[in-house]
Amino acid sequence: MSWRDILKIDMDEARRLGDKYAPEDMEQDRQDKNTKRMNENKEILRSVIKVMKNTERISPKQEERYRDTLQMYLREMPNPPQLRGKNFDQMILIVENYLNGKQTTNLIDRAKEMNRKYPRMGSGRETKKAAGPVSSKTSGVHRVSYSERDEDGKTK
Repeated sequence: MSWRDILKIDMDEARRLGDKYAPEDMEQDRQDKNTKRMNENKEILRSVIKVMKNTERISPKQEERYRDTLQMYLREMPNPPQLRGKNFDQMILIVENYLNGKQTTNLIDRAKEMNRKYPRMGSGRETKKAAGPVSSKTSGVHRVSYSERDEDGKTK
């Protein structure tokens, strides 16, 4: 029996041995397969977008089918855009921008960026605390000045 016949018989064993004795080659093969699958998915997405652009009238059921088709292929892509709640024209624009590398950032990333540029007021990071001890009755909200009181705690 040749090595090819042995590999065809037990692929699980072949993968296990490949991972054990040639992990770099196995990892390279996995990366090549992922790259090939992503390129195929990009071409499929481009053809679906082309068909969508040529469609003049569309029913809600057809729109849902197009959304499902796009999401099925986008699911395997890195950082796919969300198409839920988008209308037909928005879906086309979002997927085109994604395929051209013009993907917009999500809301959380934009909020983090704005917080870096413009720190929020009252975040407590750059504020100075008032001098003096904190009153226990007010839970730290008001500062108590002891300068006008004597040792017995009475006001002058």
